[in-house]
Amino acid sequence: MTHFEQTGKARLRKYVVTEQQQVRVPVSHEEVRLEREPITDANADDAPSIRTEFIEADGGAAAASCRAGERSGMVVSTIATSNGMFHLLVAGEIDISTVDDLKAALTHAITADAATAVVADLARLTFCDSSGIAALDKAYHQASKRGVTFRVRNVQPPVRRVLEITGVLARLLGQ
Repeated sequence: MTHFEQTGKARLRKYVVTEQQQVRVPVSHEEVRLEREPITDANADDAPSIRTEFIEADGGAAAASCRAGERSGMVVSTIATSNGMFHLLVAGEIDISTVDDLKAALTHAITADAATAVVADLARLTFCDSSGIAALDKAYHQASKRGVTFRVRNVQPPVRRVLEITGVLARLLGQ
């Protein structure tokens, strides 16, 4: 015969144990790197062209003009007049790949010995990213420190909107 006798209670308890594990998971991603190369005779045909032109301004006074980045999506033409005015005609797109050409043209105009005013005409500018906005804003401050007036004009709607949103348009227009 079976005899039953109570000797204690049994409980089933669940415990959560946390342990640290290192697991290697393959992840792929894309990287973009800007690599600068000096222009040599061997690669000169592949380099963006930069040429200097002389344009008649102010009733016949010769003015230097530099066109940069023609193959890179942006063209900056600079016209210097005899009264210290520099007109930069900017066409195309300003982005990380073209902004150095814009910076160089702006700096050249602002730091010229006879510079009194620099006007960037953006009528043919179709795109401007944050690097372009920063370049224009820096040029404004650089010009102010040197006592040179810096303005933009003919800003088209897509670029105008970006400059408005970032809060620099009024300053660049001189308002």
